[in-house]
Amino acid sequence: MITDKDFEDFLDNDQKAFKKVFETYQHVLMYYVVEATQNESTAEEIVQEAFVQLFLQKDKLSTPEQIYPFLFTVVKRQTISTYRRKMSSKRYMDELGALWSEAEHTVLERIAGAEIQEAFDRSVNELPLRQKQVFLLSRLENKSYQEIADHLGVSKNTVKNQLISATKIIKLKLARFQNLILSFFLFFL
Repeated sequence: MITDKDFEDFLDNDQKAFKKVFETYQHVLMYYVVEATQNESTAEEIVQEAFVQLFLQKDKLSTPEQIYPFLFTVVKRQTISTYRRKMSSKRYMDELGALWSEAEHTVLERIAGAEIQEAFDRSVNELPLRQKQVFLLSRLENKSYQEIADHLGVSKNTVKNQLISATKIIKLKLARFQNLILSFFLFFL
C-alpha cells in the first residue's frame, strides 16, 4: 500500500518511492496484460510503458489512490492498441500473403506455359513439311480431313495418316513436359 508520505516522495522524484510504487502494482498489471495478450514479453513492454507514463504525468495525480486507476487505464489502452496493431498487421500479412501466392501462381503459370509453348512450336517446326502442313491446318485452322485433302491435293486417308504421325512425334518430343504439366494441374486443383 502506498502511504501519503510515499506518494509525496514519489512526486518529489524519490527513487525508493518510485520503486515501491512499481513493486506494489507491477505484478497485478502484468497478470492482467498477460491474460489479455497471451504474450509475456508484450505484457512487460506494456506495463513498463505504463510506469513511464505514470512518471511523466505524475503531476496530474493528487492522491495515492489515483495511481492504480491511472496505471490500469494506461495498460488497458496500450493493450487495446497493441491488439489493434496485431490484428491490422495480421490482416495485412494475410492480404499480402494472398497477393504473393496469387502472383507466384501467375508467374509459375507463365513460365510453365511459355516453356511448353516454346517446346510445342519447336516440335511442330521440326516436322516433315507435309506433316507440318496437315497438323497446322487440322489443329490451328480446324479444317476437316476432307478440306485438308482438297487443299493439299492428297487423299483423305493420307491426311489422317500424316496427322497421326505428326501427333505421335509431337507427343514424344513433349513427353519431358508431361510431369511438369501433370504437377502443374494438380497444384492448382
